[in-house]
Amino acid sequence: LVLLPEPRSDLKITAITCVGTIGNNPEALEYLASEKTALEALVTVYNTSIGQLRVECLRAIACIFGYSTTPSGAASQICYELYAKLDDGKFLVGLTKEIMKGFEESCVAGLAVIQKLVHHAWGLHEIASYQNIVNFLLMRDSSRAKVAQQWQFSVIESIVKAPEAKSEFDDETFARLERYAREGPYYAVATARVAVESS
Repeated sequence: LVLLPEPRSDLKITAITCVGTIGNNPEALEYLASEKTALEALVTVYNTSIGQLRVECLRAIACIFGYSTTPSGAASQICYELYAKLDDGKFLVGLTKEIMKGFEESCVAGLAVIQKLVHHAWGLHEIASYQNIVNFLLMRDSSRAKVAQQWQFSVIESIVKAPEAKSEFDDETFARLERYAREGPYYAVATARVAVESS
C-alpha cells in the first residue's frame, strides 16, 4: 500500500479508506502497527493534507479508534501511539480547530473521531484535559447542520456513559454534560418575545 508518492487524490482516498477499514479490526490493526508503513503513511498524509483528503483521513482515524466500544490491550495502545503522532502530538488542538471551522463534512468527521476517542480511557482523559473541546461540545448552535448537532450529542452521550467520566471531569462540567444529554441534540432555550406597538 503506497499512499505518499501517489499524485492522484482519488487513489489516495481509496488507500486511506482501506487503511481505516482494515484498522477497524483489532487483529488487523496489530498487524498494521507491526508492519508500520500504512499507519506512518496515514499520519504523514493527515499532517500535510487539507480539504477532502483531510476529511478522508479523519474518517479512517475514526474507524481505527472505533474498533471496539470497550477497547483495551495492545490495540488501544496502538491507537494511542497513532494519536500521539498526529499533528505532532497536538491532534486534539488541531482537530478542535478543524471542527470549529464550521464546514459540515470536516465537522462531522472530527466529531466522529472524538466520539471514538471517548471509548478509550486515555482518549477520555485527553478530552477532559482540553477545555476548548469541552467548551465547544457544550455550546449549542442551532445554525449548525442537524447531522453535526446529532454527532455533537452522540459525543456527549458517550462521555456521560463512560465509566471513568465522573472521575475525569469536575462536578460542574459533568453536571453540564449530563444536562445536555438529558435535553437532547436540538434543545433550545426559550426566550420571551416582547411585541412593541408603534403609535
